[in-house]
Amino acid sequence: MSRSASGAQQHDAEPSRRGLTIEVGTDPHTRAAVKIDLGRHPHILAFGGTGSGMTSTMALISAHAARVGCEVTLLDADYGANFEYFNRVRAIKVVTNVDAMAAAIVDFHTDVVAHRDAGTYAAAPQVMVIDGLHRLSRMAREDTHLAGVLRLLHDVLHHGGGTGHHLVADISQLAPSAVPVSALRERASTVVLPQPQRLLLDRADIDPLLLHAHPHTGVVREPGGTAHAVILSHAKPAELYELAAGR
Repeated sequence: MSRSASGAQQHDAEPSRRGLTIEVGTDPHTRAAVKIDLGRHPHILAFGGTGSGMTSTMALISAHAARVGCEVTLLDADYGANFEYFNRVRAIKVVTNVDAMAAAIVDFHTDVVAHRDAGTYAAAPQVMVIDGLHRLSRMAREDTHLAGVLRLLHDVLHHGGGTGHHLVADISQLAPSAVPVSALRERASTVVLPQPQRLLLDRADIDPLLLHAHPHTGVVREPGGTAHAVILSHAKPAELYELAAGR
């Protein structure tokens, strides 16, 4: 459930749609900041190859989300990512235990459904960040409960944007068939890191040549927009803490 103290606000206030811009890097040509507006497009799906900097990207998105007033639940499914520098940030809750991660997803989904049925928004924007979703997906092959829990994420993608709930997920190494084309092209902004699965690029309808525009280049595309190259930002743990804490 939402960690905010006051319950919910009505749709006409739309508190979760204001000022939710997440900076992910810079344009390789203009050097201008490249940002994703969660108020317009509420979810982010990211993928890239092993060692491409995905954990750093998930950490950066988490820090920016906390800075703009979101309550962040960060699931460290990619064990050993070591997000302990966020432990002192009140707005970020890091979850590492598998059972606790499953419970967090259920609570997040329950909150989405409750606000959807009531026609309200969460008092503070809620962001669930999942680093290493493919690891949970693999475990779900032998765990029917976990498999059912992961299916709830599809509901979050469909309804979360209308209730102030945002999903940010690392979908690297997932079977491409497990990622709906509609999610990649219509329901979520896409962040592509170096060395991604070609089949995921195809499903997202992104030209792989964009990844060769500059060293450390990634690609960002918001639904309905044009994909463009971005030099992805990275930050040290101390810098991420300072960013998330608003200092």
